[in-house]
Amino acid sequence: MGNNHIFVTCNSSDWCTGAILSFGPTWATACPVAFDLTQLKDAQLHYPTHEKELLPIICALSKWCADLLGSPIIIYTDHRTLENFENQKDLSRHQARWMEYLLQYDHKIIYIKGEDNTTDALSRLPNDIDLIAPLPVAAMLSVRTDSSLLKSIIDGYKADPFCIKLTDAQKSIDGVHWTNGLLYVMDRLVIPRVGTLREDLFHLTRDSLGHFGFDKSYATLRDTYYWPNMRQDLREAYIPACIDCQRNKGRTSKPAGPLHPLPIPDQHGDTIAINFIGPCPKDDGFNCIVTITDLLNADIQIAATRTDITAERFAAQFFDLWYCKNSLPLNIISDRDKLFVSKCWKALTVLMGVKLKMSSAYHPQTDSSSERSNKMVIQSLRYHVERNQKGWARALAYISTS
Repeated sequence: MGNNHIFVTCNSSDWCTGAILSFGPTWATACPVAFDLTQLKDAQLHYPTHEKELLPIICALSKWCADLLGSPIIIYTDHRTLENFENQKDLSRHQARWMEYLLQYDHKIIYIKGEDNTTDALSRLPNDIDLIAPLPVAAMLSVRTDSSLLKSIIDGYKADPFCIKLTDAQKSIDGVHWTNGLLYVMDRLVIPRVGTLREDLFHLTRDSLGHFGFDKSYATLRDTYYWPNMRQDLREAYIPACIDCQRNKGRTSKPAGPLHPLPIPDQHGDTIAINFIGPCPKDDGFNCIVTITDLLNADIQIAATRTDITAERFAAQFFDLWYCKNSLPLNIISDRDKLFVSKCWKALTVLMGVKLKMSSAYHPQTDSSSERSNKMVIQSLRYHVERNQKGWARALAYISTS
C-alpha cells in the first residue's frame, strides 16, 4: 500500500444509507473506488439516530469485507458519538452484535462535519417514488386458439373410450363439466388419445421451458390439462425418448461398466466370506467381531475376537466356529486384512486345499455379501448394547439364534 490508506465514508438519512470506499494518501485526495446505497427496511426505519448512523458502517464493511478484512481502515462519519462507540458501556442488542462484528476489522472511526461528508448526496436522494401515480398500460398482445387444434380435441372426445366413459358418468363425478364443447375435470382440460395431441403438448411444454426436467414440465401441464397416466407418459415414455435431450445434454455420471458377479456355489458351505467389525468398545476382553457368511443361503456365524489376534489363533477360532459345524469350504472370500495376507494363513489354506479369493481395489464389490452381514449384525446389536457400550459380546449369542 505504501503511503496510501483505505477510507470508508458513511452517512445515513431517514430512509437510506450511503457509503464511499476510497483509496489514497489522504482522505481529501483519495480516489473513490466503490459506492454503496442501501434503502432501509421496515424495522430499520424505526431505529434511533445513533443506530441509523452506525448501520451504514456495518453495511459497507459487510459488502466490501473481501477487500477490507485484514487491512487498516479509516472510517469517517458525521455522527460524533460513534468515535467513542468502542468505549460505550450500555449497548442495545443491535449494538452488541455490531460491536462483535466490528472487532474483526482493524478500523478507526473519525468525526467530520456534515457539510464535509461526501456521502451526504447519496443518503439524501429523494424518496418520492411512492408519490408517482401509476400509469395505465394497454395490452398489445392478443392470444387466439388454433381452430384446427380445437376441432381435433372435440372430435377426439367421440373416439376416445375414456372420454366416453367420463361423459356417461358426468352426473356421478363432481367437477366434470362441459364448457363451449370442451370437457373439463375441475379447471383442467381433458385431452383425448387421438393422433399426436398429447405428444404435441409435451413438445410445446418442453420447448418453452428449455428441457429442464420432469418436475418442471409436469408442474406446468398438470394445472391446465388432464388425461389418465399423464405423469407416467411424461416420465417413462416421452422424456427418455426426447431427441433434443439426448442430443444436447451431457452425462453427469461415469457410464456403468459391465457386472462381474461371483459364481453361485453348488452346495452349502462351498464358498464363504469372512469379514471383521471393529474396533469395538472393549467387553469381556474382546474388541472385535468376526462374521462368516455362506454365499449360497446367507447363513451367518458370528463370534467375538480381538483386533490383534494372530493368524494361528484365528485359524483355531475358524476351526471351532465354522469347520466343526459345516466342514471345510472350497473358497474363502475376504478383504486384504493383515491376517489373510500373512504367510501362515496362506500356507494353511494351501494345506487344506482351500482357494483364497481376496478383493482388490478395482473390484471391491467382491466382498459385498460380508459387508451386508456386518451391517445387519451392527443393527441388531444396537438393541442389546447397554448405555456404557458394554454387553455386546454376550449379545452375540442372541443374534446368532435369531
